[in-house]
Amino acid sequence: MGVDGSRAGDALLRVEDLRISFGHGRHRTEVVHGVDLTLRAGECLAVVGESGSGKTVTGRTLAGLTGPGATVDARRLDFDGQDMTAAGEREWRRIRGAEIGLVLQDALVSLDPLRRIGAEIEEALANHGVGTRRDRPGRAVELLREVAVPEPEWRARQFPHQLSGGQRQRALIASAIAAGPRVLIADEPTTALDMTVQEQILDLLAARRDAGTALLLISHDLAVVARLADRIAVMHDGRLVETGPTERLLAAPTHPYTRHLLDAVPSARRPRRSVVPAAGASTAAGNGGVDRTDVSHGQATGAVVLSVEGVGKRFPAPGGGIDALSGVSCTLRAGETLGVLGESGSGKSTLAQVVLGLMEPDEGAVSLLGRPWSGRGERSRAGLRGRIQLVQQDPLSSFDPRWTVERIVAEALGAGGRRAARGHRPRITELLGLVGLGPELLDRGPRGLSGGQRQRVAIARALAPEPDVLVCDEPVSALDVSVQAQVLDVFEHVRERLGVAMLFISHDLGVVRHVSDRVAVMRAGRIVETGPVERVFTRPEHPWTRQLLDALPRPGTSPTSPAGRSMPGHVS
Repeated sequence: MGVDGSRAGDALLRVEDLRISFGHGRHRTEVVHGVDLTLRAGECLAVVGESGSGKTVTGRTLAGLTGPGATVDARRLDFDGQDMTAAGEREWRRIRGAEIGLVLQDALVSLDPLRRIGAEIEEALANHGVGTRRDRPGRAVELLREVAVPEPEWRARQFPHQLSGGQRQRALIASAIAAGPRVLIADEPTTALDMTVQEQILDLLAARRDAGTALLLISHDLAVVARLADRIAVMHDGRLVETGPTERLLAAPTHPYTRHLLDAVPSARRPRRSVVPAAGASTAAGNGGVDRTDVSHGQATGAVVLSVEGVGKRFPAPGGGIDALSGVSCTLRAGETLGVLGESGSGKSTLAQVVLGLMEPDEGAVSLLGRPWSGRGERSRAGLRGRIQLVQQDPLSSFDPRWTVERIVAEALGAGGRRAARGHRPRITELLGLVGLGPELLDRGPRGLSGGQRQRVAIARALAPEPDVLVCDEPVSALDVSVQAQVLDVFEHVRERLGVAMLFISHDLGVVRHVSDRVAVMRAGRIVETGPVERVFTRPEHPWTRQLLDALPRPGTSPTSPAGRSMPGHVS
């Protein structure tokens, strides 16, 4: 038995001194340094780390997909006793899919946009000789059902863009497990999923693990890791800094980086707190931060700035229509954060579109700052348009990739060109300082920024027109845990400093509890429960809210968690 609790003797996958580098000659850069891993049948090993730690390239290398310009060296790289250190693409193609399955994070990129979902899964079956041409369509539907895709017969005939993000991710998992691989490498497989759907996927992965599949889980979500993993390997700067059994490592981490990751997790089971100070945010006043009177219209604290009354919205669908919103009512006051919580398809994003005036409700009304907002033409909204702003989930897709940070923020100030942007540089610097960014980023493009920096630029841009309301639609769901914590603290700092009201939409219970004063829980287009954040999270009244809270992964309590389970090769 190894010091990390593994048994190398019966390892299905064994890696020793793995080194991965990119480039050529003197410009070669090593990104993974001497990694050792073992993985047995029926075991889940989680590789945990932030973006850039090397965990994804390690996982792809173990499926023979390191990428062009890469050099892979290892003292040992064995799959089921077969030496793969010198394997060519032909040998990897034979193993990949049939023996080693790979689930990537970005399903929209991984799925063919011109191919129906059912055909995508059928191809995986055909490539490895599973089933006949006649029975593969039925098997594809069954696989979609196994991964909890609703109405699988209908979804199998749809294209990827017609599915929600969670449904696409489940379809990708169905394709990966189609040929029954003995090793499944899952790279952030639940990042885009809501809590209840995440639970279904974790149950699916746990069932495959318990049936003997070896699972390599790559994640930054320590709650997911606690739920599923037998062992954890913590990765930082291309090195494994700590490895051990899940319960021991989470309860008593020895490396400072592991403790840093644990401290950064916003929890749905404890009251909110400032998790990780945003770089520069605490000193924003000293480096150009500005008071509320300089940035906002200054609504009195507690005044109602947004009112939604009996709003309904219906969309056409096969067999009739779908009520995306039905009788939705809520209010938002100056300086307050209302968290809107719900799973995919609950109506959260439709509510955001209606509140922003980008979609008209079929019934009901929206008021902004005491004035009618819905049911008006865009020209008549012009005087109020700047008073409500959006912070999106993926700022990179909303930025012009040719523009600098300075010009991106300047556009929101009404300065469209480069020269005009230069004239607003002091104001732009103030706004960047408010979100914890320095002036050295002014001339940098969006792709030269980290994910956390891009999201802070998006917040600065949203603050530029001096809004009274920020609508934040899943603004941290794509970020690593410590970066997520920093951005959440930026939102908290902005709210406390400027008194801006926030409608904060998320499927992450920990994030909602961390940032909100009140919570509105949505299901099937309705608000089923609303109230102060602590009351809703500690004494939920609606069965659906209780179900959401019960679905939270936590170590040692789930029937599919490692606690109390005897793994193959373990002595009970």
